[in-house]
Amino acid sequence: MSKKQVEHPRKLIDHLDLFNSKIGEELCWPLTGINSGYTVIDEAVDTFRPGLYIFAGGTGTGKSSFLNNLMFGFLSQSKNVCGLHFSYDVNYLEQVGKYLSLASNLPLDQIKNPAKISEEDLEKRFEGIAKLEEIQSRMIILDQNHNVQQIDQIEKEVVSLKQEFPDSPVVIAIDPISQLIDSSHAYGEERDSYFVVELKRLARVHGVVVLMGVDLDIGAREFRPKLSQLEKKVALMYGAEFIGLLYNDTLNNFDTPLLEWEWATKDTMIPIIELNIVKNKSSSYLGRLFYRFYGSQCRYKECVKAENEYYNEMIENMDHFEEDPKNRKSISTGNKVYVTPKRTFEKKFEIE
Repeated sequence: MSKKQVEHPRKLIDHLDLFNSKIGEELCWPLTGINSGYTVIDEAVDTFRPGLYIFAGGTGTGKSSFLNNLMFGFLSQSKNVCGLHFSYDVNYLEQVGKYLSLASNLPLDQIKNPAKISEEDLEKRFEGIAKLEEIQSRMIILDQNHNVQQIDQIEKEVVSLKQEFPDSPVVIAIDPISQLIDSSHAYGEERDSYFVVELKRLARVHGVVVLMGVDLDIGAREFRPKLSQLEKKVALMYGAEFIGLLYNDTLNNFDTPLLEWEWATKDTMIPIIELNIVKNKSSSYLGRLFYRFYGSQCRYKECVKAENEYYNEMIENMDHFEEDPKNRKSISTGNKVYVTPKRTFEKKFEIE
C-alpha cells in the first residue's frame, strides 16, 4: 500500500519544539484525547488517545454492546470524530438497528418492526434517524460480507477515511479480534503478537483509537474474570494500553444483589454489569466501574461515582463474608467486617 511518508523529528530539541507548538489553549488531538460521553470511564482513562483498548469477557457478558455504546458516544459527542466498526459477530444491518435503537431510545424490536411503535413513540424514531444522519458520513460499518478481515485491508479503510477527514480523530472497533485473518502466522501467541504489533503501529502512525473485543475462556462467564485469564494471550496483555474485564453476575446467579427491578417498563430486570479495569497506562485508576444494562435497547447507562462505591462495597462484603462470625474478615479493614452504608432512598418496610 502506497502512502506518503510523514517526516518526524529525531532529536529531543526538535521533539520539544514540536511539543511546545501543540500545547496551551490550542491543545488538540492526539495530545488531548476524546470523550465517549461516559464521564466516569473518560475520567478513569484520562480521555481516549491513540492506542489499544481491550474489553474482554466470557460469552454473553455484553462486550459487543459495550463497544457499540462507546462508538456511538464518541461520534455523538464530537462532530469531528470518525468511526470504523468491524463487526465480525453481528451482521452490519443488525448493527445499524442497534445504533438506531441507541439514538432513538426505542427497543430494538420496535426498530426492526416500526408497526410496533405507538403514535407517541413515532417521533422518537424520527429523532433517532436525525441523530444518525448527523454521523452517517463519518461512520463506516463492515462485516464478513465486505471481506475486510486482514490488517492491510483494515489499514486501507483507515487511510481512506483519514484522507476524507485528515484532521479528525478516528476510532475503530474490532469485534472480536479472534475473527481477524492472517495465513502467514500460526495460531496462538505468534498470531496474537503479529496482530498487536500491527495494530499498535496502525494506532500510532494514523492516530487511531482501537477498541477490541476479546473472548475469554468459558470460566470468565461463570466467575469474575481476572487478568491472569489473559496470560494465554500474552501479546494482548502486554501490548494494550487499557484492559477492562466485563462480567454479568445475573448470568449465573439470579439471586444476585447486582440486579435491579424497574416496574412498568420493557426492561423489568436491569442487570448491573461490572467493568474491572485491570490495566491502565493513561492514569493511575484501577478498579471496577458499574453500568446498568437495558437489554431491549442494548444500552449501557453509567453508574455515578457514589453508586460505584456502593457496588464495590457490596462485592467486597460478598467476597469476604463468612457464616461463622469468628472467621469474618475484610482485606481493606483488617478483622472488622465493613458495613455498607444504606443509600438515602432505602427505607425500613414493616408489615402493619
